[in-house]
Amino acid sequence: MADLEALKSVEDLKWEYLFDQFKPTPRPMMHYDDLADMLMILFGSPTQETVVFYVDNYVGLLVDPETMNVVGFQVEAVQRSFLPAHPAVSRIWRLSESGFPLKEIKDYGDLILNFERNNKVITREVIRTTEGALGEPAIELVAALA
Repeated sequence: MADLEALKSVEDLKWEYLFDQFKPTPRPMMHYDDLADMLMILFGSPTQETVVFYVDNYVGLLVDPETMNVVGFQVEAVQRSFLPAHPAVSRIWRLSESGFPLKEIKDYGDLILNFERNNKVITREVIRTTEGALGEPAIELVAALA
């Protein structure tokens, strides 16, 4: 069987949109679908049309098909495969191991603030897993989330 040629390469993707979303403070929106065991990390509208450009066995880039701008990340088989393969993300994902101050949560506002803080950490660690495939863009995004 002949090897299939990729329609696009990482070099064809644009990062301006994502870098603009990181100024002044990145605010990733997350959606986890437990039925599909899939995590979506978005920096744009959840209704925006995207295509997935896989960079490894688990992580895909969510790309605007018209502009080729990266607008987020998609992680497949989160609990089944991705977390066991990436202990740094797994520790943050599990609240009991993440340092998440569960006793300090007094109301829904505290809960939201803590989740938003952890969203950035989870996003940073997911992006860090792609550094080998993405190179400089991933390194810059990780630094912006530090």
